[in-house]
Amino acid sequence: MKKSENTTKSAKKNVFHTCLGRSEYAALEPLVPLIWSQLVPVYKHLKTIQDCRSKRWISARAKQES
Repeated sequence: MKKSENTTKSAKKNVFHTCLGRSEYAALEPLVPLIWSQLVPVYKHLKTIQDCRSKRWISARAKQES
C-alpha cells in the first residue's frame, strides 16, 4: 500500500476528535457551539473562557454521550 492509503485507512479508525491528525479540529468545528452550550451550565467556571482555541480544546476532550 502507498503511504497515503495507509494514512487514510489509519485516520478512518480514529473516533476521538483529538486524534484527527493533519485536519486537526476540522470535523469538530461545527459542533463546538453545541458542545460548549452543554458544558457551560454544568461547569460554571467555563463562562470565563473566551479564547476560541481553548473552547475547541475543551470541547474536543468533553465526555461524549453514547
